[in-house]
Amino acid sequence: MKPLTKREYDVFQEMEAGKSNAEIAAALGMKIGTVKTHKKTIRLKQRAEAEQHTLEALTHEQGPAGDPEFDPDPEVEQVFGDPGPRWKS
Repeated sequence: MKPLTKREYDVFQEMEAGKSNAEIAAALGMKIGTVKTHKKTIRLKQRAEAEQHTLEALTHEQGPAGDPEFDPDPEVEQVFGDPGPRWKS
């Protein structure tokens, strides 16, 4: 994840304190629109980080695609049908 800028971090801290957009704007000396923009950027960075963690967890759990040691989960096969050729017999 890209790190938060100083101002994004300032807004994040105010968000964590439960302040409204107007309260954050007043506390940090910025316009409400700027607060909203920082909040949007913070959410995008958080979502990107969450997606990256999910991908890493899935890769770790299931093994990388094409890994000869990968054996599909039999429960998945029961629900979705035969996944196709297997790497292990």
